[in-house]
Amino acid sequence: MPASESDELNWLAGWKNASARMDQLRKIELACVDVAHAIEILDDAYESARQQIEPVKYSGLVIQQAFFTKGRQE
Repeated sequence: MPASESDELNWLAGWKNASARMDQLRKIELACVDVAHAIEILDDAYESARQQIEPVKYSGLVIQQAFFTKGRQE
């Protein structure tokens, strides 16, 4: 973490520049993605998992809400 105000400004500028560059890289990478090919590659794994795992009858949200409610009551 920066020690002085000047260091802090430099640190913030560095992250601002990094953010812009990371956004450029993300756009380049997304432009090269072949979604159909990715789905084709993952399809067998998805189907295998779907057949082997029994679906749950409740969502994780219900469990999370119960956990938070219990915490509120304590």
